[in-house]
Amino acid sequence: MQEISILRLEKSIRRSVSLLVFFSALVFASSFYGFLYGLFLFLIPLYWLFLEKKLSFFYGFIWGLTFFAFHSFDFFYVVFEQGYGYFRLLYPTLFVVYCALYPGFWFLILKELQKRHQNYQQFIWIAGTFLYFLWIDKGLLFPFGRIEGLPLCFVLLPLFYKPVLAQLIGMLGKWPVVLALIIISAVAIEGYSKKIWQLVGICLLLLFLFSLISNKSEQLPAWFDKVISVTFKATATMQERLNIMTQKLSQEQDKLLIFPESCVPFCNDTEHYGASLLQQHLLQGSLCIFGTHTKKAEKLYNSFIFCNPSRIIISYEKTHLIPFFEYNPFYFFQCGFYFDFFLHKKKPFTFSKTSPIPVKHNQIGPFLPVICSELFWDKQRRKYPRIPLICIANDSYFTGFGYLQFMLLAAQLVALSEQRPIIYCSWSGAYFINSQAYLKKI
Repeated sequence: MQEISILRLEKSIRRSVSLLVFFSALVFASSFYGFLYGLFLFLIPLYWLFLEKKLSFFYGFIWGLTFFAFHSFDFFYVVFEQGYGYFRLLYPTLFVVYCALYPGFWFLILKELQKRHQNYQQFIWIAGTFLYFLWIDKGLLFPFGRIEGLPLCFVLLPLFYKPVLAQLIGMLGKWPVVLALIIISAVAIEGYSKKIWQLVGICLLLLFLFSLISNKSEQLPAWFDKVISVTFKATATMQERLNIMTQKLSQEQDKLLIFPESCVPFCNDTEHYGASLLQQHLLQGSLCIFGTHTKKAEKLYNSFIFCNPSRIIISYEKTHLIPFFEYNPFYFFQCGFYFDFFLHKKKPFTFSKTSPIPVKHNQIGPFLPVICSELFWDKQRRKYPRIPLICIANDSYFTGFGYLQFMLLAAQLVALSEQRPIIYCSWSGAYFINSQAYLKKI
């Protein structure tokens, strides 16, 4: 009888632990969809489970499956709608399983360190959790050819639903703020009984209040007034897009017209519509930026074109491509089935070796050209601080609220952390983003 009672108690404990793990992952995922309180709540149950020595690889894996599955809903939808074959959902499923392994390792490492150093539990929790978030942002995609992470999963993105709450990032940088977020979870549990944690909580609150008081509104560069952006419906045909573009080019004079990424495939291929667009544009009086695909020596590039009525000023090719969607990261898999499975029967792009440099024009600028995912990796533009960015993006694949919003939140993070304004032009909308991460729709 006693053994049965013990078994029931163990089952009840496991059930409670599973519920807390599921709750943590769910509220964290919901914070990316606008439930901002979830960002401040999700670590608290995990810290309590850590103190109770209940963390394990299994619970971490369950946490990861829950979070990445909810976070990647748009990803599944896109592959289901536009992929090929009965097994098209296998890739996003395997990707979620792969990502879920890392929370499992996170929980496992915390557990093992806790066994060996029980006097340093708070330090182990803070350091271990910080390193997990660092790895997700900087190294998670390392098997796919480069050491980098998932910028759309960055832990602070939900703050930008209310940019006023994120101003501390502009003062301290994003990683000190991540550290503060982790410490809040310890303050919430330890602050009831330990004065030192109460003091830490008060210091964090004062620092946050100071960031609110010191926040000042910033004016956008004067040449931004010349910018007009044109967006398209995801279902617009090539001819419909060209009609809208040529109409705008004929109506607007002495303006900078910006069109999104990949709106005119094959600009320099006379068999396609891009050439006719360029010829129409040369007769007008506006400056123009648009995204296109160009061919050079039989290689296909994702390009950013900036031209005036007489010539192409710059043609910049994308240097940072997205694995599986824009190129095949595993060069030893060259069979047709493999390409069709991931690249949707499209020819993969080629990496450009040309780094972006500031573009200057007597009517606008200077600015740095950026194409979509390049916005989230700053290595090449660090030597040009505070110069505004013009980012053209293709979010026409996404039809729901998820990734459309995540990309915009990530753009706001870039503007605030790098302290530079951004013109963000995608298929779904175009925005001015100032260096305090506030949005203004174009």
